[in-house]
Amino acid sequence: SEWAWIGEVINGFTLKTGHCDDSCVGSALVDMYVKGFEDLDSAQKVFDKMPERNVVVWTLMITRFVQMGFPEKAIELFLEMERSGCEPDRFTLTSVVSACSELELLSLGKQLHSRAVCSGLTTDSSVGCGLTEMYAKCAAPDSLACSRKVFGQITDHNVLSWSAIIAA
Repeated sequence: SEWAWIGEVINGFTLKTGHCDDSCVGSALVDMYVKGFEDLDSAQKVFDKMPERNVVVWTLMITRFVQMGFPEKAIELFLEMERSGCEPDRFTLTSVVSACSELELLSLGKQLHSRAVCSGLTTDSSVGCGLTEMYAKCAAPDSLACSRKVFGQITDHNVLSWSAIIAA
C-alpha cells in the first residue's frame, strides 16, 4: 500500500520511545498492520515483541488470523495463549469456534463448547451463534440436534443467531 511507510514510521517511533511495551499501543499497531495493510507478518512481529499480552491482544491476533483466512494459525495462537495461562473470553471463544468451523474440527469445537458451558457463556449470542454454525458445518450425525440445542440456550436472539440456525 502507498501508505505503508506511515505504519513503519509509527512503529519505529513506538520502538524508539519505549511505547511498544504498552499493550494498547501494541494492539493498535497489530490492528493497523492487519486492517490497514493486510500485513499479517508485520502484525505477528509486533505481537511477538510484546512483553505482556492480555486477553484483548491475544483475541485480536486470533480474530485477525481467522478473518484473513488463516484458521490454522488462529488455533495455533489460541493453544499458545492457553499455555501462557491467559484465560479466553467470549470474543476469543467466538473466534476460535469460527476457526473450528472453517477447518471442520469438531473435536476441538466440542472442547470449546464444554468450556463455554463451564464459563456460563453458552447463553451469549456470539458464542452460541458460533457454536450453532460450527455444529452445522462439521456435519456429524447429531449436528443438527446439537445446533438446535445450542440455539435454544441463547438468551437474547438476534439476526445473527436466527441466521445461524436457519443455515444449520
